Amino acid sequence: DPQGCCRCFLFRMAIRFHRRVIRRWLDFSRAHREALLELLCDETVTRTYMVPPLETEEKKNSMFLRFEELSHSPGRYIRAIQLSGKLIGIINDVGTEDGKIELGYAMLPRYWGHGYMTAALRTAISELAEAGFNRVECGAFETNEKSIAVMKRCGMKMIAETDRVSYRGTDHLCVYYALNIREKT
Repeated sequence: DPQGCCRCFLFRMAIRFHRRVIRRWLDFSRAHREALLELLCDETVTRTYMVPPLETEEKKNSMFLRFEELSHSPGRYIRAIQLSGKLIGIINDVGTEDGKIELGYAMLPRYWGHGYMTAALRTAISELAEAGFNRVECGAFETNEKSIAVMKRCGMKMIAETDRVSYRGTDHLCVYYALNIREKT
């Protein structure tokens, strides 16, 4: 059961690659809370990473607590991407179904263009293959060329599925990429 296997990853130690780390949520501190909220409130990030407006401290605190709660939920995949101990991005599941998992991800713009997200997504794909998932999918607005490039560098291929999404007052076409990571047995 891939979803049951994913549960054990919440208790796994951080995965290190080069100077980057994907860390489980259970290690988060107050400093990580501020970094997560910086990410989720960044104007550039929120153009494409779908999160509700966090206009008040109450909404910000509620969002952080929601991420923390989901990280303790069985079968959820949520990881912090860290560079030198600082949270610079996140990868999280959007949904799972029948051996398939859809991921979303975001990174602070000042860290774009260094290969960090590509390395983090590759690590996540490897973890999810070990957990028993057969397929990883990611979606992006068709205009989000950087995200699409990350998916392609990770070996993902565009699939026929698309969605029309209304986000923050604008309609977007969402395109999907997928990678079959294990043969079904």
